[in-house]
Amino acid sequence: MGPPDGRAFAYSREVRVQGRTRFWYVTGIAVAAVCLAVAVPLSAAADSVTGTIAGAGGSGVANNVAAAPDGSRVFTADGTANTVAVIDTTTHAVTTIPAAGDPVSVVVTPDGSRLYVAEVTDSSVLVIDTATNAAVSTIAVGNSPTGIAISPDGSRVYTANDGGGGSVSVIDTATNAVVATTTVPQPRNLTVSPDGSRLYVAQYSPTNHGVTVIDTATDTVVTTIATAAFADALVGLASSPDGSRLYGAAAAGLVTIDTATNTVVGSSLPVGTAPSGVAVTPDGTRAYVTNRGDDTVAVIDLATSTVVATVPVGDGPAGLAITPDGRYAYVNNAVAGTVSVIALDTFPAIATTTLPVGTDEISYAADVATAGSPAPQVTVTAGTFPPGLSLDPSTGAITGTPTDTGTYTFTVTAASTVSGIPATVTRNFMIAVSAAPVAPPAAGAHLADTPDATGYWVVQPDGSVTAYGAAVDHGSAVTDHLTLSQSVDGITATPDGKGYWEVASDGGVFSFGDAQFYGSEGGKPLNQPVVAMAATPDGRGYWLVARDGGVFSFGDAQFYGSEGGKPLDEMVVGMTADPGGEGYWLVASDGGVFAFGDAQFYGSEGGRPLNQVVEGISRTTDGGGYWLVASDGGVFAFGDARFYGSLGAAPTSPPTIGLFATPDSGGYTIVASTGHAASYGDATG
Repeated sequence: MGPPDGRAFAYSREVRVQGRTRFWYVTGIAVAAVCLAVAVPLSAAADSVTGTIAGAGGSGVANNVAAAPDGSRVFTADGTANTVAVIDTTTHAVTTIPAAGDPVSVVVTPDGSRLYVAEVTDSSVLVIDTATNAAVSTIAVGNSPTGIAISPDGSRVYTANDGGGGSVSVIDTATNAVVATTTVPQPRNLTVSPDGSRLYVAQYSPTNHGVTVIDTATDTVVTTIATAAFADALVGLASSPDGSRLYGAAAAGLVTIDTATNTVVGSSLPVGTAPSGVAVTPDGTRAYVTNRGDDTVAVIDLATSTVVATVPVGDGPAGLAITPDGRYAYVNNAVAGTVSVIALDTFPAIATTTLPVGTDEISYAADVATAGSPAPQVTVTAGTFPPGLSLDPSTGAITGTPTDTGTYTFTVTAASTVSGIPATVTRNFMIAVSAAPVAPPAAGAHLADTPDATGYWVVQPDGSVTAYGAAVDHGSAVTDHLTLSQSVDGITATPDGKGYWEVASDGGVFSFGDAQFYGSEGGKPLNQPVVAMAATPDGRGYWLVARDGGVFSFGDAQFYGSEGGKPLDEMVVGMTADPGGEGYWLVASDGGVFAFGDAQFYGSEGGRPLNQVVEGISRTTDGGGYWLVASDGGVFAFGDARFYGSLGAAPTSPPTIGLFATPDSGGYTIVASTGHAASYGDATG
């Protein structure tokens, strides 16, 4: 086969002679192609072939494969079968389109709507509508076009015309007409710079084996980049994504050109036998070169200019294309008539940017999401990881139960080997572990004790009262048939123990025995419900305290301040008056203590982790200290209050509702909602 006008040309055609011999046609005489056999390292842990597509490959030049911009299809040229194959990248189904003029190279427009096919024997470019897979135009170009390229904006298509002395045709894609022709001797292939300003044309002959640089604005030759020898003549071409480097596949190996100086950088890198096509990953880290002579694809780390892997493919690989997402390479095996699909390794990435906060002693679960192939391993490589949590290296799952509060900052590293190249990426994270929130106590029983600590009363939410020990039943809201609009939330005894008051959550007060009524908040609007009360030393007044720390005084009880209207971490649950009645303490469910008037602050559990909520507060006889009691029976002593024991180490059900001390403060009794009691120190059960 020769050019239509009989002129000399250099067109690469695979023919089968005794199975595997390669030939070039040059002026009608078959001469052996320049092939250098080289040894390159093999790698078992890198990119790998995941599929072979039959009926899609065939003879052609180095750029006989093109990927659609959306990656949904790949197009290959087969000059032997006179077809263009359309590969569905999801199903690998193949559709063929007739192209009678010996198709050898293809490009697709940036919008994916048109495919331009160089037909060498017809000296034309076939235009195909990719929506219908039908030819819509045929454009006559220079003699024997072998290579084809398209500008980044899709406005121009260029062909390398190898016959008739050599030229480059410039096609306006808006009109599908040739608008310029530039003379270039023996052009084989070509590519456009990423910014569209330069066209690089590879020349292939013993006398012309450089790279011609054309200004695309004027379609004129700017310079020619010399290569050392015919063995360095470029067959395949590809630019780095930033345009700073031009890579070419030559018989001697991979040639690198600095586009700023238009000079060859170093010497050719051996990559295999008879290199043909070259493609660069979208991130610019690797080049892939097809080797026709040994049926492999070499993987080059462009940062170090080393071959890091070699992937076996089908017979006679020529061109290849990498999908826009960088995940796959499609290799046209010209002799085998197949296309090899290589799954490309991708660099690790950490997708997660922030991690949720944790809570002390509460189960935690979060994920450090990663991307990359192979899947990276994730580890903590710096900083402090929250105690009690663990990071699964394979999945990135963070699980466990935090065991200490605090703010923890640490660095996570995702590591893998990409095409044989060790790769890592890091990201800094923070996990704040807060104290477990103290749950608000449920409506339940409340406690009051006799002055001599020989008995006590327990009031239930319905207002019923049960007397224990020496305590005497003086009546209740139930026995007196009182109508309650809200549950009873507190009880306190008169100084002589011959009466008591009940207080409801709406601030209503009910007096029994010798207890006198001095007023209430019943029927008045409250910001928060009332939760406790305390009597003055002479029994002629009392205070009520609401959940928000608001205090209401009646009778001879004086107002000394409150937490009403102030922000609280947790709600107030109890109160007790100082011995002289000139101050009082409030306690919140998290163990926080607030002192007013003459009452002194001796410490609290506020801000510390608690197993259970605090239910109440009881002072020592002299007011020099106090105890807090939690719902699990835990006791906390402050000031001159001594610790005599607790139920906290062995919590029981039902919950504890309060504590009262002996007159000398040498002991105390812890009482449960059912009235059961446990005594410590000099207290007797």
